[in-house]
Amino acid sequence: MKDKVLPLINKTIEYLVSAFAFLLPVFFLPVTTEFFQFNKLALTTAVTLTLIILWAVKMLIEGKVEFTKSPLNLPILLIVVSFAISSYFSISRTNSIYGTYGRWDNSLVLAVLSALLYFVISSNIKSKEAIRNILAALIVGISLSSLVATLSYFGVKLSKLPYAQIRNFTLTGSTAAASAIGVLAAVLILGLLIEDKTKKQAVKAVLAALTLLNLFPLLIMGNAGVWALFIVGFVSFFLMTPLEKIKASQNVLYMLGAVVLVFGLVFSVPSFQKVLKLPTDFPKEVRLSLRTSWVITTSAIRDFPLLGSGPATFYLDFAHYRPLYLNATDQWNLRFDKPFNEILNIISTLGILGMIVHGLFLFRAVKLVKHTDQTGISTAMSAGVLGLFALYFFSSSNVLLTVVTFALLGLDMAYLQNSSLAGNMILGTIVESAIVSFTISGKSTNITTRTVALLFAVPMFLLTLLGLFFGGRAYMAEVMMRRSIQAAQENRAIDLYNAQRSAIRLNPYVDVYHNSFAQTNFVLANLLAGSKKPEELTDQDKTDIQNLIGAALQETRITTEVLNRTNPANWEQRARLYSLLNGVAKDADAWSVGAYTRAIELDPTNPLLRIGIGGIFYSARNFDVSERHFRAAVSLKPDLANAHYNLAHTLNAVRKYQEALTEMQVVMRLVPQDSQDYKKAQADFTAIKENPDVAGAQTTKPSVTDLYGTDRRGTTTQQPLRNPEVKEQPTIEESTSSLNPEE
Repeated sequence: MKDKVLPLINKTIEYLVSAFAFLLPVFFLPVTTEFFQFNKLALTTAVTLTLIILWAVKMLIEGKVEFTKSPLNLPILLIVVSFAISSYFSISRTNSIYGTYGRWDNSLVLAVLSALLYFVISSNIKSKEAIRNILAALIVGISLSSLVATLSYFGVKLSKLPYAQIRNFTLTGSTAAASAIGVLAAVLILGLLIEDKTKKQAVKAVLAALTLLNLFPLLIMGNAGVWALFIVGFVSFFLMTPLEKIKASQNVLYMLGAVVLVFGLVFSVPSFQKVLKLPTDFPKEVRLSLRTSWVITTSAIRDFPLLGSGPATFYLDFAHYRPLYLNATDQWNLRFDKPFNEILNIISTLGILGMIVHGLFLFRAVKLVKHTDQTGISTAMSAGVLGLFALYFFSSSNVLLTVVTFALLGLDMAYLQNSSLAGNMILGTIVESAIVSFTISGKSTNITTRTVALLFAVPMFLLTLLGLFFGGRAYMAEVMMRRSIQAAQENRAIDLYNAQRSAIRLNPYVDVYHNSFAQTNFVLANLLAGSKKPEELTDQDKTDIQNLIGAALQETRITTEVLNRTNPANWEQRARLYSLLNGVAKDADAWSVGAYTRAIELDPTNPLLRIGIGGIFYSARNFDVSERHFRAAVSLKPDLANAHYNLAHTLNAVRKYQEALTEMQVVMRLVPQDSQDYKKAQADFTAIKENPDVAGAQTTKPSVTDLYGTDRRGTTTQQPLRNPEVKEQPTIEESTSSLNPEE
């Protein structure tokens, strides 16, 4: 029985890892709010937990615990420990454990899954042939991803579904990730090309064609990080490969190099692009600059030196430490959740402890992978790992890249264990198979006893059950939130409400869910109140309206007081909701001011928050305080038309007519002349000027603000002008707007 079951389990593990390698680059499902990274994380969770079960069963059958011993084991375990400690002391513990909504990487969950995947692969993949098959499956999956990305670049739509119509659609959800894994596949293909023993030119031609296909995304949409991966990966490969092996395939390599060079020139020289009518307006992903990332990182490490602010909390660091000069750029209204590169992300969110642990991991990994057995596959995996490390110095990571990195390391360790280097001491490195045993009174226990296996297998079973239970609930919650978006688009309010309520019951730890549900409750209260004349509302209607409003308030309290107290967006949501209750709930304005004040403390350079709180005081006819807040908004961003517009109305209300006219003139210089906003500002300017109390205002000297605003039309993204006392009610569609995370 044992002789039959164990080979079956080993084969199942090999086939499952191969299937996972193929699916990971291409897997996505349009049934969740975010189609790509979340589903890749779900796939990783399902596969990793299944592999854990198979490994545990294998332990019980064999009666022993066998794993691959390597210098990377301890650093990887320390990385998980650093994530756990930093998550416990995080400024947002929920985000650190599960990840930021829409960005589920850099979390404790992903760190644990990546480590488990590494240990399962390195300890259970035993043959070089199995490793070769897994790499081949990975290459095929990445090649399919590269093909879709290339077709998308040239405007070829593979489906009529809405999400496939996006200009930069890729199966990875990111053009940067698509180009990065494409380069990785090209490096791995070189290993197969060099090691090919058939000597068939047809096979070499196919491999060369796949290499070119996977380099296409690099040529057409790669960034600095992807180019670093390309340079380090390819240079490392050729430096570690024996010269005789390179000479054996030199004809194909020369041809491939020439083709890549030609295509590189074509896609980089504008004149060639124009002649061939190649797309030049391909959308690029917006990234935070290195300068700004450094400012935010140093500020975070100053306040949280040892453990950082917590995994997956950079978006909170960005809001709190964002420099003022960013308001003068076209990125002034964006909230970034990633720094320029992964190194700065580690420093800011994991602190000095994370830096030391990751430094140890990087040192040992580089020291280990540069020693190969000089076969093509071994060299390619080592070069790919080095290239990925280089990538993280110039770009941020995501679920796909993190999982691929640890899986490739696991395969590399499994390969070295079965190579001529296994068990040899090379610069302090050793990779070999090890069996766990216990020592009692100086004597080793029987290493084949089932007691040892049970001590490991039982926790593994429990971990798997817990992971499947909570992971399944989290996934179903995302499915329900996706259904709520569809219900909102089709104006099905009741279905929207029920779907969001179900999602919160399944996973109550996501603040975005509660924020959306708060808006939905408020929208339903408005719809119910507006469905009849006030005198026609029954007592039950009034009770339902009051319950819905109470539920909305309760949801905002959960997000701000329980789940994520340091997210300014949550406090802003709470402030807006309270401001809409002015005249309905007692002291609503005071509560709104308190929430806005907290949001400003967490996001001090955001001019929109100043406009929001200024509007509260304007509605209360406290014009002196509202003027102070509107002036603060103008000071934070002098070219923001809405700030000047609100300030103009406040100055007009306190009879500072000359200054009001000046501010309105600034507004007209900032908004497009052919817009409705310009006509609105012009009409308000005329109304102020025709006021009988305005004497000589048209001859006043311009202020510094007026001069600054001269001829700045179109230099910044403007919002629609809105009077300070106007509070627009949220719509059904707006109640799900926060559920569409941007990649």
